[in-house]
Amino acid sequence: MKINITDQVRQYASVQNLIRKKQVQKDLNLSKDQVKSSVETLCSQGSLKRIRHGLYEFCDKTPGQKSIVENKIRHALMINPVFTAGEIALQTGSTIKYIYKRLKYYLTEELIKQSGRKQNITGGYEKLWRLTAKGQAFFKKPVLYREFKPEPIIEETVSLNRLVCSGRVICDDAACKEAIGLCRNIEKKLKQHMEE
Repeated sequence: MKINITDQVRQYASVQNLIRKKQVQKDLNLSKDQVKSSVETLCSQGSLKRIRHGLYEFCDKTPGQKSIVENKIRHALMINPVFTAGEIALQTGSTIKYIYKRLKYYLTEELIKQSGRKQNITGGYEKLWRLTAKGQAFFKKPVLYREFKPEPIIEETVSLNRLVCSGRVICDDAACKEAIGLCRNIEKKLKQHMEE
């Protein structure tokens, strides 16, 4: 089974946790453009988070508190023909600051549009929003979260690489035995892969 370049980078990042583009390029034997494109894709999907220039952290997409709140927001937007940020915050149990942040994102993605304004209880005005046709189609789709697990052969190869690069295999018998065991497991899995 051949995996695409983005999945190769995802697998690598899941094991390393912190990655640098240059190191990915070297270790996976990829071009600079391939790495750049894969990293951009993984960042947009939420699998990678930029820490600083050239350094990225792997983010495991598992269902958690954020996904629960996001699903509540999606539901609230779908059942309200027009809404304010305050109303959505109240319905979802979230903070108004977080709702403003999400609405700003939805606005830039053209999923919502302004639909007038409404006077609030303090005498001020709040913007009213409504979903666009694009937003209605987008929010009808379910949010799928899955836990990402790297391939065992990739985990073992990275572990072997760490052992060898640390220099422990030369001076530590236990590390040497561990490296030999990893080599045997990797060889076995590669042979199985070739037979498929």
